[in-house]
Amino acid sequence: MRLGMPQLALGGLSESWLLMECGHRHWTLLERILGVEARHMYDDRGCRMYASFVAIHKSGPSLAHFQEADEIVLESRIAALSSKRFLSSHFVAGRERVRIDMISAFVRKARPSDTDTDVLHAAEWGRPGIRPLPPLAAIDSSLPALDREVRRGLDGPYMGLSLQPSSLSLAFVCRPCPAIDFNGVGLLYFARYIDLVDRAEWECLLGAGSSQPATVERRIFYFANLSPGDSVKIELVGGPASLGRMEHLSRISRVSDGRQMALVYTRKCRHAR
Repeated sequence: MRLGMPQLALGGLSESWLLMECGHRHWTLLERILGVEARHMYDDRGCRMYASFVAIHKSGPSLAHFQEADEIVLESRIAALSSKRFLSSHFVAGRERVRIDMISAFVRKARPSDTDTDVLHAAEWGRPGIRPLPPLAAIDSSLPALDREVRRGLDGPYMGLSLQPSSLSLAFVCRPCPAIDFNGVGLLYFARYIDLVDRAEWECLLGAGSSQPATVERRIFYFANLSPGDSVKIELVGGPASLGRMEHLSRISRVSDGRQMALVYTRKCRHAR
């Protein structure tokens, strides 16, 4: 693949594009191993099933190392963590080698208009046309353990940063746009969560005249979704870039009921161009 403007952002490879591409590959691999297209996946109640991301980890060198006209190779593979949870790993090889790990869980919406989803239990999995899982090679990844750690201690500090009210360095509120930020089934698209964090970072930590840092590491843990028309609050603790480096922890929550939607850890750096 040759990198052009659709794959690039100011400062290097577009993280948003990379997540969308890897997410599409994850879903395509699921269709292949289950033997059914995503649009035909239903649970035992006849409700549409969705492979919803619950955790994502970007690791490796900075995305600033990738530039226009670079040739890259993107390799993807998938493994089953359980009957309804799947882990995929994606490797971007070019000037550097970057890794994206993603965990999805099958969920359902009781009604097409619902925002929140229910995670399927093992007994509810499987319909005619969905074949048994074939043997899949295990993937060596730290993400399942990272995800368990976060869900056990949501109220505590993470990576040395605390989101307790006394520690918050900023809070930013915005309303996602249905035409841009939501997917075809009415859910806030998984890749837009980091876009919200980056907007809060820009408005409250960087601002006009700042050079754009590129992502080195990102950890995203998802808990809930959003209805079109609702607003989100992004609470962020961290600080402006020091010695060209930036680190912060963000919590995204719904304004309507205060429910936490995601926890996002970010580490970035600036590069001379």
